[in-house]
Amino acid sequence: DQQVDVPKVPLMNELSSSQSSLLPLQGQSDDVEILNPHHDCSSRRSTVLPATFNLVATIVGGGILSVPLAFQKCGLVLTTALMIVSALGTDFSLYILCSSGRRTGATSYADVCRRAYGPGLELFLTLVLFVFLMFVMVAYMVLVRDIFTPIVSPLATSFMQGEPDTAAVGDYVLLGIVIAMIPFFLQKDLHALRYNCYVGFVSISVLCVAIAYRAWENYPASSSNGSLNIKMFPSSFVDVLFAFPIPILSFMCQFNVLGIGMGK
Repeated sequence: DQQVDVPKVPLMNELSSSQSSLLPLQGQSDDVEILNPHHDCSSRRSTVLPATFNLVATIVGGGILSVPLAFQKCGLVLTTALMIVSALGTDFSLYILCSSGRRTGATSYADVCRRAYGPGLELFLTLVLFVFLMFVMVAYMVLVRDIFTPIVSPLATSFMQGEPDTAAVGDYVLLGIVIAMIPFFLQKDLHALRYNCYVGFVSISVLCVAIAYRAWENYPASSSNGSLNIKMFPSSFVDVLFAFPIPILSFMCQFNVLGIGMGK
């Protein structure tokens, strides 16, 4: 059940320095793959269903609330085209990452960078992901605080004399959320969070149904003469620049795909 021991030198240097030794292997097959850990390893505890939901939960999160803004800014045609380009680009990048991982024995996004280009790129990618994911966590915390503060405020009124300070209630809600999330932050692999992805997927599904219902409910109010005014194209280049990152990053999940593929 031990992982495969693979070379630690950058892949580019390895290929250039040992090209002659790889020729017989290339003559046998062009699809040499290294499963690390191997297929029957006990660390591969996940299955297709939780892995699929985990990846979907990574892609579809609170950021889905920003997608209508992208359509409002860029119009139906351009935003749809950007979403298609983003989906195709993400699919190809995931294929490249998984193929590189199997051909080098890498077990993470950063590990692929290290084996391909050395520890310098691994450090750079780690810093980029750290900054990116920290801001994502902050955005999610603010979003959850804004969602739960109006729910908690009436309860706080019943236990306190007078009208509670909304900002203070929001701070306490945020503190409670952070404390409640600590056990999940301390998990060592994605398999331990397999049930969380089901809850997240259901909650996002409920949100999508609610948005669709409200859109249908408000259809008569937003239409005139029986026709709905749909914005097809952006009004200005500034709107395009403002909304461009939303569809382009809407399918981002590269930092999780190798961990999920390892069955962790």
